[in-house]
Amino acid sequence: MNQNKNWLRVGMVVLAVSSFALMGCEESTGSGNKAPEIVSITASATTVSKGNSVILIAVVTDADGDAIEYKWSADEGTFTSADNDTVTWTAHEVEEIVTLELEVNDGINISTSTIDIGVDVYVPAVQPYYMGAAACSGCHAATYAGWAETNHADARDRKLADLNGHYTPASCDECHTVGFDTTVDNGGFDENPIQAMANIQCESCHGPASAHVAGNGDVSEISVSYGEDVCMQCHVEDSAYHPQMDEWQTSGHFNGATMDTTSAGWHYGGSCSRCHTGNGYVEYVETGIVATIAIDEATKVNCSACHNPHEGTNDHMLREIDSATMAGGDVVTEGGFGITCMNCHTGRRSQEDIAEQIAEGGSRGIGPHHGNQGAFLNPDVFFDVSGGTFTWTSSNHLSMENSCVTCHMAEGHGNEPTVEACESCHGVLTDFDDIIAKEDFDGDGLAEGVQSEVTGLMTLLDDAIIATGIDTTGGLSVSQAAGKDSLDAVWDAVNAAGTYTVSQIRGAVFNYLAVDYDHSHGIHNFAFTVQLLQQSYKYLTGNDVPAGYMLASGEK
Repeated sequence: MNQNKNWLRVGMVVLAVSSFALMGCEESTGSGNKAPEIVSITASATTVSKGNSVILIAVVTDADGDAIEYKWSADEGTFTSADNDTVTWTAHEVEEIVTLELEVNDGINISTSTIDIGVDVYVPAVQPYYMGAAACSGCHAATYAGWAETNHADARDRKLADLNGHYTPASCDECHTVGFDTTVDNGGFDENPIQAMANIQCESCHGPASAHVAGNGDVSEISVSYGEDVCMQCHVEDSAYHPQMDEWQTSGHFNGATMDTTSAGWHYGGSCSRCHTGNGYVEYVETGIVATIAIDEATKVNCSACHNPHEGTNDHMLREIDSATMAGGDVVTEGGFGITCMNCHTGRRSQEDIAEQIAEGGSRGIGPHHGNQGAFLNPDVFFDVSGGTFTWTSSNHLSMENSCVTCHMAEGHGNEPTVEACESCHGVLTDFDDIIAKEDFDGDGLAEGVQSEVTGLMTLLDDAIIATGIDTTGGLSVSQAAGKDSLDAVWDAVNAAGTYTVSQIRGAVFNYLAVDYDHSHGIHNFAFTVQLLQQSYKYLTGNDVPAGYMLASGEK
């Protein structure tokens, strides 16, 4: 950059800023007396070194010839005097832009104007301009302190210090500094290559803050968004080093589990918002409130749902979440970062809800809400076919460091589990079904892989449900047939024979679907999955699984 040309442009800029500041900054009593007019403020230099001084000259007129009182002020630096039209201001020891304000008073009316002086920094030509995180710290002290502990706060310094890293200023500074944009002259790192503008700071996400600061914290003058586009500025698609967006867009969080924001399909404004919108999730985990989210305000289950750029306590800026309350009321405190996942992956049905479904059926069939994986790690959302006499087994995975995250985030934000994550406990695997069950639980004569054993038990239970005679004609699934509100002729025949009760059939169907919706086929909690399927078969048929090893109460 041509520095001489740059500083010449600065002198012109400051005069323009000063003139702009004069407009409309008068207070009048309405008495007929006109307010004094600040015609101009000029400075002997627009940029000053730390500890050095500039002379400021104000030209003020008063149409009524009133005597003028002058009052200069600034948040930083010092004035040798502050009550004259000409004063000297001495800079402090921080590289930043300082706004100096002049207030003039004719005894009746007041007028104000400002001028910006750079302390060892370039004064930008465009408003609003970047100020650096130090400008935010005064009003947002706690947030600033949290951000200072994150990896963003030293993102450039740390990478430059890593001599084996891939960081090169020419290619990386665009994302690792504040406001790097060569198309606009607003004081970003490309114009102001100083430490105060290095690293990833508040304004990297919220935009240039000068108007926000000048407006006494006017939120409309800053960007505040839960949208993924904030992170996509740097975590871009097709990036070799920051591929998080590519990964996330392959996940259920981006596709299947997000909200439908078409006006006809919008139904996540109430209880669903806590898990189907990113901003609804944040509201829930931070306050416990399930918020109503309007269509035009809803975000996907995106970066900001799980990550908080203002918190550095956890690795990867994950939100501080200490517990998850399961739908049945159990509070889970184990699981590390996996608790972030379990706050939504609960199955959502309380025991009261389940009892109502079993008793009354439902238009949407019988079964838990989808995403019930947390309720398998900590057995919670299922129909207790034992009547409360059976001890269901919790998963060893719940006590594993960071539980869900360890297995599902090993290859990034696509959330696909990997067999490599299992190897520390189960040895080298090529498939999850390589983990062999200790017994033959489904009674087919073989002790197979754990997923095969669960598949065999599901088939056995499904066949037993269909054998009850429920009506699956007309394209109905087993769950739809079991959930019919009115009992049809087949139900009447079943009841008349006295072989099964509605509770038996619907209870077995609910538990079958609980296993199906978990999607892991036993990996999340093999012992509980086997227990639930075996005991549901027994509850429905009155018999143990033929030739199968029955896993006992509390057994693993």
